[in-house]
Amino acid sequence: MSGGKEGSKEVAKQDASKPPLSNLPFLSGIFSIISAVLVIVGGVVTIWAALVTYGGYGYGFIGGTNVFYWIVGVFEIIAFAVGITGGIFQIKRQYFLGTIFSNILLITAGIMLIGQSFFKIGRMELTFAGLLLLAVPILILTILSIVFIGMSKKEFKN
Repeated sequence: MSGGKEGSKEVAKQDASKPPLSNLPFLSGIFSIISAVLVIVGGVVTIWAALVTYGGYGYGFIGGTNVFYWIVGVFEIIAFAVGITGGIFQIKRQYFLGTIFSNILLITAGIMLIGQSFFKIGRMELTFAGLLLLAVPILILTILSIVFIGMSKKEFKN
């Protein structure tokens, strides 16, 4: 019977030696996932704008400003996939560098949406205000996510 008491004391000592886990990786993961969802909305709007302006500039399906829309739209879809994966890894506290990379892609996607918002999208007149409403929350949430990841770096496995 005394062996059981000693074993429980060792477990208590091990648990006491580890610092308690914070909620920061969980919050950063949620922020990254929300940012990724906003990025895919921007990507869908961008690809839709590329399809709407098909042939509108006399360059055909791929040409002129349309190419910029396609590049941004495809990048937004890739950033969405990587951002969701990074958010899940943040919640699981795994792959520290991978989570940083995913947040850098999300920030780049937000900056691309800001850059795109200066262009007139066909006849839709979806200019500065429309895409900026998506880009600003993406940037704010992703920057907060990176700060929270940095503050909880020791909690990650890799």
